[in-house]
Amino acid sequence: MIIDQGFETEMTDLVVEKEIFHTSTWTIGFGGSVATVGPVRDGVLYFGCCDNYVYALDAKDGRLLWRFKANGVFSESRPVLHQNFLFVGNYDGHLYAINAERGELAWKFRTGDRIIASAFIKDETVYIGSWDGYFYALRLSDGSERWRFRAGSKISTCALAYRNGIYFGCSDGNFYCLDISGREKWRFRAGGSIITYQNLVLYKDRLFFPSYDKYLYCIDLEGRLVWKFRTGGNVLCSPCISNEVLYFGSHDNCFYALDVETGREIWRFRTGDWVGDIKPAVMKGVVYFGSKDASFYALDAKTGEMLWKFRTGGSIWSDAVLHENMVVFGSWDCHVYAVDAKTGKETWRFATSTKQQAPLEISDEIVVRPVLARGTDDTRKEEKYDLTPQINVSESFYTPVIEYAAKDVYGAGKKKYSEV
Repeated sequence: MIIDQGFETEMTDLVVEKEIFHTSTWTIGFGGSVATVGPVRDGVLYFGCCDNYVYALDAKDGRLLWRFKANGVFSESRPVLHQNFLFVGNYDGHLYAINAERGELAWKFRTGDRIIASAFIKDETVYIGSWDGYFYALRLSDGSERWRFRAGSKISTCALAYRNGIYFGCSDGNFYCLDISGREKWRFRAGGSIITYQNLVLYKDRLFFPSYDKYLYCIDLEGRLVWKFRTGGNVLCSPCISNEVLYFGSHDNCFYALDVETGREIWRFRTGDWVGDIKPAVMKGVVYFGSKDASFYALDAKTGEMLWKFRTGGSIWSDAVLHENMVVFGSWDCHVYAVDAKTGKETWRFATSTKQQAPLEISDEIVVRPVLARGTDDTRKEEKYDLTPQINVSESFYTPVIEYAAKDVYGAGKKKYSEV
């Protein structure tokens, strides 16, 4: 909290508490860039692409098996395999159910805005959130709607259905718990938007999730805070837990290892740029992850020492997917890579339908909402302050822009990043 001492009056001082809230919005256009890879089942690798296709590849050699075309970008939403179907959200507002063997449409469900969250499936029900602000429960068999819940803003977080609760985060800064009929049980408030496209992490009846307020949170199943860990930047990375150690990255260019019980830092490793909306992977004492600096890293999981890195031609927003002795990931350079997990040497690469990289623009915003601690008439406006750095793969430049919404406002903050 920021506390401002008010001016003196004959009656009392006016004390204003300012709630600072961190949020973001972004736009991704058409191109061959790959933001997600996985899953792998029966030797087949599935992924969505910004060229409007979902691909199925032979995981051994990267050979194309089939592809499915939609009317919009497949970007952040991770494909989810259940039985013989692949479920994935699209920028055209649809959730698609695709036959995993033939690449044919089984059904689709339309929402009011893009779907970038990943689906969660339990008890013949598909749970999915949309940027239209609704959280949906759909019938697995045909995609018909069971119920919907109205949240406070865009939903960019994959849900988790566990015991009698359904859990998900929202861009309004709330982490929600619903019952199986879609009624709210409780909510936990963070200081920024909660955005993570992968499955929520549940460990020993504790939930772990990132927030745009620069914290990684650990809460219990009743919505009580257990611990939180502050980084120097926005956090979108979905954590990975192995041997009582939690691994995740931040927009402060660092990758962290924490004690999962206490949130105490064990080590950190610095990359050349953001560690974005990815999920790391751990295998045989090695942790794998990518960075916006276009490099994919392998670190010693105990010490954080770098074992190797693999350089691509674009930012890496993709999860690390382990298959046999390979680690597979996508790059913004329009390729999927498979490299040897031990040495980092390339095994194969797959080029998507176009070498044109997808345009990406991200706008980070800080909203300051004054709330009167004492007094009866609050006429203060929201504060707005805009900072606009433009960033692409090869160069960056920074331009501050200040906008005032009214005479008595101080500013809301917005940062814009663009990448081609």
